[in-house]
This record gives sequence, structure tokens and C-alpha cells, in this order.
Amino acid sequence: MKKIFWCFSGFNQYNWSYKLVALLGVIIRVGFLPLMVPNIFDVVAEYFVSQLHLPQWAYEIIIRIILYIFECIGVYYIFYWLSFATVGSSYESGTVPPWGSFCYTLYYIAYMAVPILIFQFFYWWVISITFLGYIIICTLIYFLSGIIGTLPESWKITIIIHSVLVAIAFTVVCLIKGLAF
Repeated sequence: MKKIFWCFSGFNQYNWSYKLVALLGVIIRVGFLPLMVPNIFDVVAEYFVSQLHLPQWAYEIIIRIILYIFECIGVYYIFYWLSFATVGSSYESGTVPPWGSFCYTLYYIAYMAVPILIFQFFYWWVISITFLGYIIICTLIYFLSGIIGTLPESWKITIIIHSVLVAIAFTVVCLIKGLAF
């Protein structure tokens, strides 16, 4: 709510485009994305708890406890921080704020959708297509950032770090699903 109110206050000729893109991003991330893509933590918890074949009431209690623990230790914020860090690898802060906000929304959507695709459809070809799609999206963002002039000075180093982090994230999701088999 705080972000929505921020978007509607203090408009001027310098920040209106940034605030508009930020508002659209919040609407997409908070309003539409949860309706289209389930939360990966809910899916993983439900998958593992359903393997225990508990009565429905015990199943619901254990799921809520697991999700509460995830929330308490801050696991839900991983997509926020990962998206924020990834934007920093392809966008220099303060150069073109609407572009940075747009990139953040794209990365956030990707980080919410990729684990679900891999976890729900655990086939080598789905993993390959998902990874290829992610690479194409990142390449387009880097290319457009280069054209717009928002690539940071150390973009070569940050793209390596970005690639390693994404490879680790893909591997962790695949390992979690692989352990479930």
C-alpha cells in the first residue's frame, strides 16, 4: 500500500514516467501475477506434505506452519532481492528510472515463473526451453540497456555474477524436485 500511495504523490515533470511505470509494476506483481502464477513456496510445501498422506486437517495445519516459517525467516523476499540485484547488473541506478523499474518488473516475473515451470513440468526439454527463454529475455534487456545507455561500468563482471546466481537457482530448484522423485 505504501508503494501505491507513493506513486500518486509528488508528481512532477521529472518523475511522472518513473512513477507510472512503478505503479504498473506494482499492479502486475501484486495484482495479476499471483492470479496467473502460484507461489513456488506454497507449491513446494504442498508437494512434500502431500507425500505424508495426512488427514486433511493435519495437512492444512502443517502447510500453514511451513509457510509461516518461510515468512519468518524471510524466504519470501528472495525474489525481491534477486530481482533487485539482477537489475543492478543491467541498469545503472539513477540513469533512466522508468527503464530500471520496467526491468525490475520483468526480472521479478521471470523469477516467479521459472521455478514454477521447472517444478511443475520437470522434463529436460521444459528446463531447456525455460532456461533459453530466460537467456533471451536477459540478452534483450542487456542489449536495450546498452542502447539506452544504462549499462553500469562493471557490466561484464555483474553479468558473470548474474549468470552464476541464476545457474545456482536453477540447480537448487531442480535438486528440490529431483529429491521429491
